[in-house]
Amino acid sequence: MKILLSAAILAVLSFPAIAHAQGPGMMKACAPDLQALCPTAATMGDKHKCLMANAGKTSNDCQVAMTAAANEGSAFRAACRADIQQYCKGIAPGEQRRQCVAQNTANFSANCQAELAKHPGATRQ
Repeated sequence: MKILLSAAILAVLSFPAIAHAQGPGMMKACAPDLQALCPTAATMGDKHKCLMANAGKTSNDCQVAMTAAANEGSAFRAACRADIQQYCKGIAPGEQRRQCVAQNTANFSANCQAELAKHPGATRQ
């Protein structure tokens, strides 16, 4: 379970836009874990990294939330990978890629646009 959970968290973190979009729900479920395991983590990125590093120590609620976020991230990556490679090639994951996705959403495939609609925070600038 710990290996699968670590892989799930890594999947979320590999596309920060989804991690960002899933952040509020996951952070709510993981709030006690964050308080106990990551008291110095200030940014969303720091919190996600800390949760990943401590995945085996997190509560069941937090693990369920992280796994759900990873599953949604996988669907997003599958639907949008080609579009992001075409329109945002060479831009590393993070704020600049999020901006590129936001600027090019109208050019993306219908499947990707449908996934983006499920995750409005993924393109928040």
